[in-house]
Amino acid sequence: MRDGKLYDSIEVDSNGTWNYQFSNKFLQGAYDIEIISQDAAGNKSSTVKYSFTIQTEVVPPKAELDASDDSGAKGDWITNKHNALTLLGTADRFATVNILIDGKTIGVTTADADGNWNFDISRNLSDNVYKITVESIDPLGRTSSVDYQLTIDSFTPIPTVMLHDSADSGVKGDMITKINTPLFTGMAEANAKVSIYVDGVLSGEAIAGDDGVWNFQFTTALSDGSHDVTVKVEDIAGNTASSSAYNFQIVTQTQKPTIELVNDTGVDNTDHIINEKNPALTGTAAPYSTVKLYIDGALIAEVRTNKMADGSIL
Repeated sequence: MRDGKLYDSIEVDSNGTWNYQFSNKFLQGAYDIEIISQDAAGNKSSTVKYSFTIQTEVVPPKAELDASDDSGAKGDWITNKHNALTLLGTADRFATVNILIDGKTIGVTTADADGNWNFDISRNLSDNVYKITVESIDPLGRTSSVDYQLTIDSFTPIPTVMLHDSADSGVKGDMITKINTPLFTGMAEANAKVSIYVDGVLSGEAIAGDDGVWNFQFTTALSDGSHDVTVKVEDIAGNTASSSAYNFQIVTQTQKPTIELVNDTGVDNTDHIINEKNPALTGTAAPYSTVKLYIDGALIAEVRTNKMADGSIL
């Protein structure tokens, strides 16, 4: 009987043995057979059950890093761990599983009755890219293998941050801008996640490109004044690093400049009368701004203000 239905009957030879060859092909899978014998007197035996599996195809092995070792995205085979990595996988039940790194066998394990297996890589692996080969040999001696690319990455460089040239509205590199939604740029490890903080508060995130360049445009206006921006990066292996603080100033409203004679020789200091042919002028303006001097509408000079140690402007 097969699967509860009478399939066929045969005669037992004089030695008490019998053989039977199935004429039709079985599909791959598990089957149950029941055997009942009847002697010459018509007595029937109890039922004998027998199970077997038809497996014409080789079951390919599969593997992955244990979740506790996979520090990057799950299943990406990128980690910042150097040693004690654990591989988990499946293969044919009771198959022998060989583990190879860059073509060299480093160990062997055996799949259990459910086809599950695990293997601990005890050696220390330096930062690099490795070829992991998982080879399974099933109980019938058939072999199948699969390759994975394992990346060990335990370091990410310190990122940089600065005003983008398009947002540096004043003198390039002076860290002063009149744009209150400035564009920032910097360098980080390729494809790393970049978190941007202004005055200690998370303002947004960006992803570094394949070349490591990242950009972030503020969409909410920042207030006039001095601000510190820092960035924290997390690479695809889970490593993190932070930049030093980058101080910049936003100036959307400039102060009205003042002007006066250095030596006013008239009746008082406000009559703007002087007896010198080469008068000296002084005044105040916004820190680090450019002051243009005109006489009768004609530009005669440009000077740049700066901030003295006592806070005064020259």
